Amino acid sequence: MMIKAILTKPLDGHPEGAEREFSKGDFERLKAKGAVRDAREGKAAPDVRNKKAPAVANKSGSPVLRDDGPTVAEYVAAGYLASNYPPEGYASRSTDEEIAAAVADESAKAELEKLTNKQLQELAKQEDIAVEGDDNKATLVGKILAGRAAKA
Repeated sequence: MMIKAILTKPLDGHPEGAEREFSKGDFERLKAKGAVRDAREGKAAPDVRNKKAPAVANKSGSPVLRDDGPTVAEYVAAGYLASNYPPEGYASRSTDEEIAAAVADESAKAELEKLTNKQLQELAKQEDIAVEGDDNKATLVGKILAGRAAKA
């Protein structure tokens, strides 16, 4: 009786993974040495090399998303754009309302950054937001956004 086997080690010039047939005695002896496995047994999946890598697509073809990513607030605090949330390969941990608010804040900031320092100082004065005459553009934008958030 011949048994189909898969080589788990190179053997007689055949590479690992090659399929060969052996007599029952030879098969048992080689199996004991870890050189072969029964071809009828299920194929073992390869070991995972990077367990922190984003998940790959499952059998249905849809991606499997990790659920340990940041919230939109954490994402923005790390310096990323809210409009790019959630990060690729991760499921959202924030509500649609939180994401919409973060994207609106991002848009407001982008609009303010288009203004000159003089225009920003005038806007701050109109909105009763305290600024200094020597504040740079980034500081002015930050103070206006903080003032608006405090009033909301």
